[in-house]
Amino acid sequence: MGASPRKRKNSLIDINYGEIKKPHLEITSDPQDEIEEKLSESERDNADPINTIKANVPHKLIRLMYKLQLSLLCSFRKFLHDQEYDSLTVEFDDNELDKFHDIVMSNNNRSAHIHIEYLDNQHVDNEINYTKLFAKKERSFSINNYFDSFVRHTICKSNISQKKVRYLIIYTNASLDIAEDMKLRQRRCRIFYPFKFDKLDIEKCYILKDLLFSTDDIAKQQFYKISQEEDTKTELLNRLEFSLAMQKEIKKSQYSEEFLTKLKEKFLSKLVFAVNQPSREELEQIMKNEMSNILESYTDLKEEILNALSRAKKNNLSLIYQFCVLLFTLHDMFTLDKISFVTLKSDYLSNIIKFSYKKKISYIAPYAAKKNINCTQLFPSKLLHDKNMFCVNKYFTAFLKELENGMDIKFFIIYTNGSLDINEDNELKKGRTTEFYPVKFEIIDIQKKRYKVLKNCSFINSNGLYQFAKESTAMLKTLLKFPASIERDKTKSFDESEDEIKEKFIHKLIFATTQRDIQQLNNTIKSNIKETDVSYSYEELHEVALRWSESYDFGPITVKVMRELLDDVKNNRTSHRKIQSEDIIAEIKFAKSVVGTEGSPLFNQFLHFITRGEGKKFIENLSKNGIDLINLSCILQKTGSHGIQAFKNYYNLFFTEKGNATQYLKILEKNKINLAGISSILRGSRIYATSSFEELFFMLFDEKGNKTHYLKSLEREKISMTNITSILSGAGSHAAKTFKELYDLWFDEQGNKTKYLKSLEENKINLVSMSSMLHGSGSNAAKAFKELYDVWFDEDGSKTDYLLTLEKEGIDLANATSILNGAGSNAASSFKNLYNLWFNEKGVKYLENLQENKIDLANMSSIIRGTRTGCSKVFENLYNLWFDKEGKKTRYLKSLEKEGINITTVSMILSGAGLKTSDAFKALFDLWFDENGCKTRYLKNLEKNEISLSTVSAILRGTGCNAAKSYKDLHDLWFDKDGNKTNYLIFFEKHNIHLNSVVSRLLRGAGANCASTFAALHNLWFDEDGNKTKYLKTLDEKGIPLSLLISVTYGAGIYAVKAFKNLHNLWFDEEGNKTQYLEILEMNEIDLDRMCSIVNMANSSAAKAFKNLFDLWFDKDGNKTKYLTVPEENDVSFFVTTRILDSAGSGAAVAYQNLYDLWFDHNGKKTHYLRCLDLNGIKLNVMSSILYRSGTGAAKSYKSLCDLLFDSEGNKTIYAKRFEENDIHLANVSILLGNARNKATNKFLNLYKLWFDEQGRATELLLKSLGKRKRR
Repeated sequence: MGASPRKRKNSLIDINYGEIKKPHLEITSDPQDEIEEKLSESERDNADPINTIKANVPHKLIRLMYKLQLSLLCSFRKFLHDQEYDSLTVEFDDNELDKFHDIVMSNNNRSAHIHIEYLDNQHVDNEINYTKLFAKKERSFSINNYFDSFVRHTICKSNISQKKVRYLIIYTNASLDIAEDMKLRQRRCRIFYPFKFDKLDIEKCYILKDLLFSTDDIAKQQFYKISQEEDTKTELLNRLEFSLAMQKEIKKSQYSEEFLTKLKEKFLSKLVFAVNQPSREELEQIMKNEMSNILESYTDLKEEILNALSRAKKNNLSLIYQFCVLLFTLHDMFTLDKISFVTLKSDYLSNIIKFSYKKKISYIAPYAAKKNINCTQLFPSKLLHDKNMFCVNKYFTAFLKELENGMDIKFFIIYTNGSLDINEDNELKKGRTTEFYPVKFEIIDIQKKRYKVLKNCSFINSNGLYQFAKESTAMLKTLLKFPASIERDKTKSFDESEDEIKEKFIHKLIFATTQRDIQQLNNTIKSNIKETDVSYSYEELHEVALRWSESYDFGPITVKVMRELLDDVKNNRTSHRKIQSEDIIAEIKFAKSVVGTEGSPLFNQFLHFITRGEGKKFIENLSKNGIDLINLSCILQKTGSHGIQAFKNYYNLFFTEKGNATQYLKILEKNKINLAGISSILRGSRIYATSSFEELFFMLFDEKGNKTHYLKSLEREKISMTNITSILSGAGSHAAKTFKELYDLWFDEQGNKTKYLKSLEENKINLVSMSSMLHGSGSNAAKAFKELYDVWFDEDGSKTDYLLTLEKEGIDLANATSILNGAGSNAASSFKNLYNLWFNEKGVKYLENLQENKIDLANMSSIIRGTRTGCSKVFENLYNLWFDKEGKKTRYLKSLEKEGINITTVSMILSGAGLKTSDAFKALFDLWFDENGCKTRYLKNLEKNEISLSTVSAILRGTGCNAAKSYKDLHDLWFDKDGNKTNYLIFFEKHNIHLNSVVSRLLRGAGANCASTFAALHNLWFDEDGNKTKYLKTLDEKGIPLSLLISVTYGAGIYAVKAFKNLHNLWFDEEGNKTQYLEILEMNEIDLDRMCSIVNMANSSAAKAFKNLFDLWFDKDGNKTKYLTVPEENDVSFFVTTRILDSAGSGAAVAYQNLYDLWFDHNGKKTHYLRCLDLNGIKLNVMSSILYRSGTGAAKSYKSLCDLLFDSEGNKTIYAKRFEENDIHLANVSILLGNARNKATNKFLNLYKLWFDEQGRATELLLKSLGKRKRR
């Protein structure tokens, strides 16, 4: 339907798509601006605006009427400017150009084709970024999808089109993610190119300005084209891909490469991004404002459009029908006090309306029918389930899903204007179907009390209400099928039997047939509104419904919410409430993981729940207790429509309504079992997370919270839960069963070790190494463990040739297991493959050559670590790159050695390259060296400026397959084409901030985003003239060294800027004054350096870690808490404590609290772990010297060392006595063991075994040492 009264020459109806002929094509330059030529003022005539707009109503209604509003705006603007153009037309849903069919504006046969992309940008960051532009799948903003539309048009339709395409416009309310230099931002993209954009001068594009450009908020709206500069153009031409269908057509028609290149160039020259455009709500207001002086009834116009849409397409008909029923339901809720809320359910079926009547939930599934509902529609074949809106099994699935969520369903109502195809006996007619089921119906007596809800809903016509007859129940039970997803675990999901569930559904299913059609619904509700004393008009109710539908800010709609929205509508206020996505990044990721697609109604509903609803306090309490959302997301991932309930259920396992820990959490904490580990085991349990946790919990503890024999046996053999969780990771709903299978493999019925553990111990094989290989075995854990064991040991527990050969060749098993990390259930076969490569029959001496050339296997394993089942192939490819067939070094190794480049440095950069390791290595090498093996400028420039390659490798750590590009990007940021330093280096040197020692520590691990992160850090610290910004000035003024902040944010990587800013803003206000955090520390004479030493290496969590530790030490009034006062009262040195806790990082507060709880009881008195030192005259600083920098493991390491040296009464054990008897003081031992950290106990034992034999006698080594000391 066009906006011009002239007949369209090329409508969809006129075109025969049955036969596509090969067109004669010639791509020439476009005549510049016929489309934009205006007529003179004297050529204008008068016209009727109403008729003009009615003639141009769009063909379909998209979600929330965005397309409708824009189409109306363009139609009206066309009327206003019609006389300024020669042959201006506006058309809608012209499918000639596939994607760009929503609106087509033409003048002088030059056309602008518009594709509308409306996004919900309340919760998510809806910027058009690199990832979206170059998505491989068919997604919004994918350039290649748009390109395919253009190619199809040019190759297949250009011979039948009478229009020349001038613009291809993507019209959206999203923004374009570009920086001030008009280039795309890299963000977190691993593969990236900074494509440049140019602003389109809208003032010169008359038709776009007159018809499309909104007059509101002009500064915000922008029109962009892709820059035609050479670099951007070349890169984009390479990234444009022809679809498989078009590749076949191109091959068939034998188009030349020159033609195809021109085709790409023309597409890029026409593509326009109209971004930051008005929202639907804003467009509605713009339309009303512009039409207010011309149209008497805006409502009448919209109604005519809706009617036209309902006649145009089947999907539109149903969508409008559902919306009309929703309006009626809302009106009933407002006028009846018995309906408490209304909401939409769109997860299983399309837009089911859910409402609560007298606290009982009923569902309405409105569907506009064009013919009678027959047997084929009610019971279609399995393949047609999803396509048929009256499919009974489809509604049965929805019923089951709601039943799983614990919903008490009153009725499930199929609401339609159609009729049941039944005979006089209310039995389905047979018709022409091959499969017929003579199901009978019975008419519902609406006067019965049970059906009161149907009687009181004014939109339900009492005539035409049916249920299945009781006599058909048996037949229906055979026809109703449980979906596969529920069939597998239906015993877990429901308390009732299958028959009982089916009977319940049959009893609750209502067919509301021969109901009002769209026109009748609209007329009736208008009449009802006029007759009842309500505070809204039909148009206002319409807008309220739309505002609520496009936002989950309000959750289910209630009368209160209706009043709030109505107040906004009446006062011309927006109801759109945007959350800054940067403030809820973790919540957004969590929501995506749990319910799926970002921006979907289900996603918005879940995100609203956790950011504004009841779930917000859940998130806050989880964070307060150190429970990361990442741990939860791995459990609840893909829970979909069950997300909210599953999250609630799982949260309620650990916390009461008041937010206090439940017994489950208390028992886990008491026994030092990490919830993160349990979460790893339960990964993938989804809706069964709660029951799966309880089953696993009661394998470990009894009802009183005491350890079961399973846990006792594990602890007795010093098998940590860390090892268990690593192996069982991903067991999901089978967690308890899998745990028992693994336990039964390791222990007999009496709790004694089986051969599987004995053999490992006797051969000193660390279970940690084995568990790293088996990581992720999940429900196959026991089988995978046994298979790997059988590779390493025979039936008698003796080593097989696999292990014997490794030992003979001096190969550390840890290196092999590191390479195979995460092989999971394929661990055994992967180990064999790697072994067979190393010791093959072909005679290739892989390991021997590595050893001869002093290439540490550990470095090589670091590069290919985690390649799992592909490790042997990756190892072979990398080896063949380094050595020729004779085992001699290739140019790759020779050049590296010649320039003194250590393989360790290279392995650090390439770590994580995975299956593309050899390609990544070659690309990096080719960047560093030319064909003759000489250094390129990419190495020379670093050397010339004394920038260590190890510094760069620390920043690029883990870049993997993007190593070469990331290195080049960082280099090009630092140096120009002539090798001169850019301001990015000059400004740092100017202020004596060293790249090697300062910046690289902060940016460590920035990886593929290193260049953009470095640039962002530079811009944070310096202005355009190279002067320090407030972020550095404030530090100088307050005498706080930059190195202090760097030590805390060490390793922040891509989050460097955010981490630095957050910590700086925690310490200083906007004027640069110290905040309460620094002032209170100074007031209490607590050295900031010492506090930062505990939080050292907190990286991106620096500010949060600092605040958490501060909040542990001080109350809201700035007074010291017991965590500071009690140690002071007991003369426990703050300095000594901080030495032990040094580098606890993000876990600083928890680590401090754990150590405090080990040292002091509830009354603030010293516990055994401090008293034993006092009793034996040992100073705490001796222990701190040994345990220096134990960090998060401080309490555990301290306890372990104490338990080794003292018994439960505080007396010295045999270990301490032997040292004392030989006049060896612990203070002296601490010098030898200094900085042992978390390995202190093991190192002490090793030293003891070195100095004393099994009988406790001094060894010769100790006697010699003592003799030498005595002689001195």
